[in-house]
Amino acid sequence: MTTREPVLTVFIDPDDEGRVIDQVAQRFPLLPAISFDDAADDPSLREQWMHEHPRVDPGERRCRLVVIERGSGGETGEVPVSQCAEHILDVIAPHARSEAARTPPFEVTPDEIPWTAHVTLWSSDR
Repeated sequence: MTTREPVLTVFIDPDDEGRVIDQVAQRFPLLPAISFDDAADDPSLREQWMHEHPRVDPGERRCRLVVIERGSGGETGEVPVSQCAEHILDVIAPHARSEAARTPPFEVTPDEIPWTAHVTLWSSDR
């Protein structure tokens, strides 16, 4: 039986969804498969895009849920949902993990795909 768990909301161009799915599967073959579902508009992600990419039209970007599909893909065990989200972010925003470990103030790298997490990330208990 497949269960679906939303882990992130992203502001993504539809043309990038397949690339992200493929890269996550290639880099992290033990993770459950991921997919994208419709999401409510998140004005904070649009604002982040405008702040980090001034004068760049967002084009066809829209808010989408990143969903983990448990019981699918090449998983060999139950990877914790937070770890799944972290590995997906390693593809979507490769700088996010190192920025989370830094102490402000520091210059933030603009996200090509703005995101927000629905799970705790980079917890120190692992």
